[in-house]
Amino acid sequence: MKNKIIFSLFGLIAGGILGASAMSIVQQAKSPAAPSGSSSVTIEGVIACLPHKNTDGIQTLVCVIGLHATDNKMYGLSFSGDPSALGSAAGNNKKYRVSGTLSPAKDTEIYKTDGTIAVQSYEVLP
Repeated sequence: MKNKIIFSLFGLIAGGILGASAMSIVQQAKSPAAPSGSSSVTIEGVIACLPHKNTDGIQTLVCVIGLHATDNKMYGLSFSGDPSALGSAAGNNKKYRVSGTLSPAKDTEIYKTDGTIAVQSYEVLP
């Protein structure tokens, strides 16, 4: 009987620790810290597939969505939630206004971008 109580208490403590850790991870995923060199932006453009940096040789046919801005720059888009609403917008030629945190482009990316926007909100423009 004493062992059952000890195991039950151990299970409750372990479950509480795991639950608190999971909540901490979820909160971090929902509100990540802004990378250095980032800034808040609102940019207008159309949703398009990002172009590959290296156009020699084999390329994937996967469409990684981005924003082709009115100033002719390309931005990658990242989402903390479901990106499917904008993902299906690639090629529809509707204008969007996207707001979020802009991080500088990285040399390691395989797509040609002028940075990546962590999308906080977006809207379809008339």
